[in-house]
Amino acid sequence: MVENFSIFGLISGAIMVKKAVCAVCLAQKLSPATLVMHVLKADPNIAGLYQTAMREFLSHEAGNFQYVNLEQDLGIEGLRKAKLSYHPCAMVNKYSIMRKC
Repeated sequence: MVENFSIFGLISGAIMVKKAVCAVCLAQKLSPATLVMHVLKADPNIAGLYQTAMREFLSHEAGNFQYVNLEQDLGIEGLRKAKLSYHPCAMVNKYSIMRKC
């Protein structure tokens, strides 16, 4: 993603503490109304850093978007709980298609 940053039209942000990157966000415009958050990573040892990174990134970069798509939670209970805490306006059901042999 980083090597093709401009080709993908990515939007990014980072939080630095004592000259070290401790949180990073990578997003992309999906449509005129929707921003997709592809990456949100933060140092889990810094309390509240994930929430701060999300808030600061969106306050600076998502002003023209009506929706933010946080992508799937991969079935990880803690991640799902965190995403639901933002009170999403909608959830999209995911399905798997498997070929029978």
